[in-house]
Amino acid sequence: MFNYEDKEFYANSLSHAYTKFLDEAWGTHYVDYLKQNNLEYKKIYAINDIEEVEDIYDGYYKLKQKLENGAIFQIEVWGNEDGSYDGLAQVI
Repeated sequence: MFNYEDKEFYANSLSHAYTKFLDEAWGTHYVDYLKQNNLEYKKIYAINDIEEVEDIYDGYYKLKQKLENGAIFQIEVWGNEDGSYDGLAQVI
């Protein structure tokens, strides 16, 4: 199963952090994972948002989506005390 982590990356805000992380995790690492495993990598756009949580006070964001290929793709991004962010993306 696909799983990607990025620890201590920097962004201007929580919304910038989750947008940046989603682009990198889904647009690069997930595509590479599918290609390396000889899986279809063209039909991976989101067709349904299952869950979205944004807590700007605690610095946490979660997005769970169903993709065209049937996968459930989830990202989580959270802020650290030093101003950096951590992110986790996975197919669940």
